[in-house]
Amino acid sequence: MLEASPAYQILNEHQLLDSRYRLESSADINVLKSNATICQNWSFFCLSCICFPIGPCAYKCCVNEFEVPAGHVRKVEDGRGGFQLCGPGLHRLTDCFVRVHKENVPYAEGVIKHGDRTIVTIDQGYIGYASDRGQPVLLPPGLHQWKSDTLQFHRSIDLSSSVTNLGPYTLLTVDEGYAAVTQNNGMMAVLPGGSMHLLSHRNWKFEKFVSLKIQTDSLDRIQATTSDNVLLQVQSTVSWQVVNVNLAARMSTETMPQEGRGTGDRWRPFGWPRVRPQRPPQIGHPH
Repeated sequence: MLEASPAYQILNEHQLLDSRYRLESSADINVLKSNATICQNWSFFCLSCICFPIGPCAYKCCVNEFEVPAGHVRKVEDGRGGFQLCGPGLHRLTDCFVRVHKENVPYAEGVIKHGDRTIVTIDQGYIGYASDRGQPVLLPPGLHQWKSDTLQFHRSIDLSSSVTNLGPYTLLTVDEGYAAVTQNNGMMAVLPGGSMHLLSHRNWKFEKFVSLKIQTDSLDRIQATTSDNVLLQVQSTVSWQVVNVNLAARMSTETMPQEGRGTGDRWRPFGWPRVRPQRPPQIGHPH
């Protein structure tokens, strides 16, 4: 199964993966099939030579003959606002308004977009992100094709990151020994480690990871004088560990920027220290 990893499983549990456009193989791609052979093309051209010189000229103007190799498609516009993709083989299109692109496009290119027709290949370990009339569409690994005026493919997203943004959703991978601090519509939610979590809407925001492991900090060396006037050099090492993640996150983590009232106050980015206004120095002696 293509979606065997935990990242795909949690998306499947929330019914977010859309497999409606996925194909079993490249043979299922909806393209114009080959409709000509070499003998047929030469036969029609020879017949046009009967009315030489007008016949061959009219044949070249009204008939498009081209070859598409295996694993490729050729983009075609019908001249009336429509779009087509021609599959492997020999093609003969009898229409003077048809515009045939010169280059063949391989399936291996990943994304083939031609008007309202799209062919997308999503690699294993990635998620395809598209949108349809403002709604997110997540594509699982595989070969996908659709014809739609509103469904637009945007990009493939790597799932190997600890924090993966999928449009309005956020996929978190929390390692063992850590916890993830999130804010869900103003309420703090601490997610445990050792699993993956999905933040299912835009107002459920990831804030930071908190380590639950034993940590060691070295304090700066200081000088101290004992009661009998002996000068000592003191160097300390402190070992500590977060036990209550909810309490530690609630008391220490800044989740909201400070909005000032005056014109000089501005939004302070997350994690920056608050700068307090200082009194200007006095000049002269007070009376």
